[in-house]
Amino acid sequence: MFDEYGFLAAFIMIPAALIFLTYRAARKLRDGAGKSGNPRP
Repeated sequence: MFDEYGFLAAFIMIPAALIFLTYRAARKLRDGAGKSGNPRP
């Protein structure tokens, strides 16, 4: 049953998951590259 609540949940959760994954990957890259430079919070 894919009603409006299911669509709303997918509409909220899919971008949130993408943002979380990209943020985690960017933070891992920044932590790896920030050891020789100045680490940012």
